[in-house]
Amino acid sequence: MKRLVEFLTPDNAIYYLDVDPGQDIYEEQVAKSGGFLSVARLTYNMCSSKSVFFDLGANIGTVCIPVATKGANVHAFEILTENIASLVKAANASRISLDLHKKAVWRNSGTVNFGGNSAWAHIIESGDAQIESVSLDDFCNEHDIGKVDVIKMDIEGSELEALQGAESVLRKHSPEIIFESNVFCLRGKYSYHDLIGFLFAIGYDVYKGKDTHLAPYAKGDLQYEVFCDYFATIRPADALESHTGFPVRPSTEPELIDAILLQDKYTDVHREYSFQILTHNPQSSLRNNQSIKDVMSRWQSSLGKDINLITNLKRGAGIED
Repeated sequence: MKRLVEFLTPDNAIYYLDVDPGQDIYEEQVAKSGGFLSVARLTYNMCSSKSVFFDLGANIGTVCIPVATKGANVHAFEILTENIASLVKAANASRISLDLHKKAVWRNSGTVNFGGNSAWAHIIESGDAQIESVSLDDFCNEHDIGKVDVIKMDIEGSELEALQGAESVLRKHSPEIIFESNVFCLRGKYSYHDLIGFLFAIGYDVYKGKDTHLAPYAKGDLQYEVFCDYFATIRPADALESHTGFPVRPSTEPELIDAILLQDKYTDVHREYSFQILTHNPQSSLRNNQSIKDVMSRWQSSLGKDINLITNLKRGAGIED
């Protein structure tokens, strides 16, 4: 059952989230921690009372509610009715202002089909449920929004389409962008290289968002985990730590190894993706690590049964046979 749970921001402002710990693992974790993990911390650190923040895939507000306590102008986009209700309830309890939009952010304005629930609702090619879509370029023109400072995107595989519909906004305002690359949710439409390449083409620098640091990402770098958070900015690297609160440095080899080994604790999707990445990139020095060799051997004997899954994961990783 949904209930309001109280949390504190780093500035000791009280805020509330409307959560059901028994609904799924996501809301169970939110009930314990407020979901104030690296993405929320990064976004919170970059926003001020003067910021205009767009939260694409606001869900139940783990990112936008804390940011709104700073007095920022927050536009929260969410496609699920139950999540909208939770956002309204949390905003009222937290005594903050949110501009809520029950719309899917897409490459163009119109309607789209969607499926899924809770934290995993996503746009699909066909289905019974439809919702209004809007491009950020159209939205900003229609609402006369003169600047956009920060955009967070967690929209289950529609990130590239949302960026394509925001190209004018990105070129004009150069907002900082925090986004998730979830290769499983891409469903073979394109690869994470295409997603990041779009931002490179506009002039952004891209970093992997880790719990403790921002790791510079270069064209062609590997994403070893099926989903990974990224940060895109035009700011120089030496200005980022003071702006974001996160130091900029490459991830160490032990950190990369630990991240891969962690996939073994999750689902077959996580394991299969990391297995395919390592298998098809024999030049990776990580393959020489004994712990990686051991887990790869075990994965090889237990995975490989779902051909459609493997095909989509390989497409999403840009792997060509």
